[in-house]
Formats: sequence, C-alpha cells, structure tokens
Amino acid sequence: MLTIHSVPSFIRSRFGNGKLRVFLALFFVFVATPQLCAQSDKGEIHFTTILHSPSSGIGYSLDRVIYNQDDWQAFWNEVNAGSSLLPPTPEIDFSKRMVIIAAMGLQPTPRHFIKITRIERVKTMVKVSIEETQPGKGCSPLGVVTHPIHIVETDQLSSVTFRRAIGISRCGVFD
Repeated sequence: MLTIHSVPSFIRSRFGNGKLRVFLALFFVFVATPQLCAQSDKGEIHFTTILHSPSSGIGYSLDRVIYNQDDWQAFWNEVNAGSSLLPPTPEIDFSKRMVIIAAMGLQPTPRHFIKITRIERVKTMVKVSIEETQPGKGCSPLGVVTHPIHIVETDQLSSVTFRRAIGISRCGVFD
C-alpha cells in the first residue's frame, strides 16, 4: 500500500503533504476509473423468453422496447389478434423490468424464424442481437403464411439498439 511516507522526500518537499494527497487521490481516480467502467459497462444481460412463436398477430417487421403496462397490454392484445382465446397478459414489474420484441412480420412459409440471441451492455448502450432465419434454395414452399415473433423480459435499461443478422436454413442439395 502506498502511503505519504513511502513517497520519496523530494516529491513530498515539492508538493507538500496536502497537495500530494490530492494528487494521489486524483491519480488513483483517473487510473482506476477506466477499469471500473469497463467492468460495469460490458457484459451479457440475462433475459427471459415470454413468447417465441412462428405465429402472431403482428404482420409487420418490428424491433421494439416496451417500458409501461398500458403499452404492454395493447401490444399483447395485438400479438394475439385473431386468436379465439386471448391468453392473460404476462405480468411484468415495469418499475424494474422491460419487454423487448423482435418480429419478422408476414412471411410466406413457416421456414422463417426469429430469435433474440443476446442482449449485452456495450459502454453506455445496450445492444440486442437478433437472428432471422430464412429458407434456402432447396426449401419447398409449404403455402402457410406465418408471423414469427420473439418477446423477452429483462432488467430495465436505456439506450437500446438492435442488430439483425440473417441466416439461411438448409433444406436440400441446392443450399
């Protein structure tokens, strides 16, 4: 441990004990701060899936964050539009949590998928990684329209950005 007494006397005489203490305090703040920020500003954020389905009432592509109960209730009703039985809206404590949604919209075959694969903190932002899967050349169309969606719940965060990656599923020899 570094103390005022372990600092060479020529430095103590030049700065004085009071100025030296201020200098050392500022030095440690500037040296330690980047490491503290790097530890707290990076890393994977845990999330829980609420709904992951090839079928929803959302007919348009969407990346969205919901921060309150009213918006959540309205969106849940839209997700389940056309269902004969409306499932109860999952309970979310919006004082601490939020909902993240990724939807592909109307797709011509059931071989389209969407998945939130990772949520991570990068400096002051939160990045949501989404993977879309589309059918490859050898996949035959099945004639069923789908609306893929993935809805997750996580801790309340701000400055959310989305990044989509597209993958191709392999169905035959032409892929």
